[in-house]
Amino acid sequence: MNKLTSSILILLLLFVFSANIQAQGVNWSGPFSFGMSTGVAVYKGDLTDVNKSPWLPYSKDANLAVAGFFAKDMGPISLRFQMNLGGLKAYDFRANQRFSNNFYEYNGTVAININQLLKLSNYQYQGFNFYILGGYGMLRYSSFLTDLSQASLLEEVGYAKIAKASSIIAGGGVKINIVDKINFMAEFTVHLSNADDLDAVIKNGDNDSFQYISLGLSYDLTARARVRGSRRTLRWGNF
Repeated sequence: MNKLTSSILILLLLFVFSANIQAQGVNWSGPFSFGMSTGVAVYKGDLTDVNKSPWLPYSKDANLAVAGFFAKDMGPISLRFQMNLGGLKAYDFRANQRFSNNFYEYNGTVAININQLLKLSNYQYQGFNFYILGGYGMLRYSSFLTDLSQASLLEEVGYAKIAKASSIIAGGGVKINIVDKINFMAEFTVHLSNADDLDAVIKNGDNDSFQYISLGLSYDLTARARVRGSRRTLRWGNF
């Protein structure tokens, strides 16, 4: 899926969602929150060609990544500013090559409450919700291509002057309120860059990308509206 298609789908979803909630009379209040997540960043680019298979479309190699964010809920919409820190890597054993990459990305995303959009049962209950998100990010990175032993440097990008790229972000997740003001989040996002040298290799003109698969916690700085009769302790039973 190219960036234009992704952007059109995001705009279409926002349009449908806006038309839906206007008919519902939505309360646009919501808490400010902050949080952190950790997980893995998985690379997809030129060096994944040797790993192509129906069961493994991405690189076998994942790197640790972390993120911190601030968010503002506005009824069924959440606006988020996030900073991601991590690295990417992959190996091409046939060509005796490997690359390593360090990056940071700051991005802004809009998340939409799927429970609200589809009017799922108890969609006004704040205990849990599924969501989709889309947004835009700015990447800064340094990448190094070496032989497998790392004894010989073959190519480098962004060492003397850090490399820059932008990214289109799309994904989804689930948010669960486990106790008052504390939420658990599980999320998957795809980051489609406009650069082909995240792996220090420029080949075929196809831009590189990565996925961030994460688990995290957020804390609401202001209280959420209570639904009458809901408990103020662990809410797992409400599934």
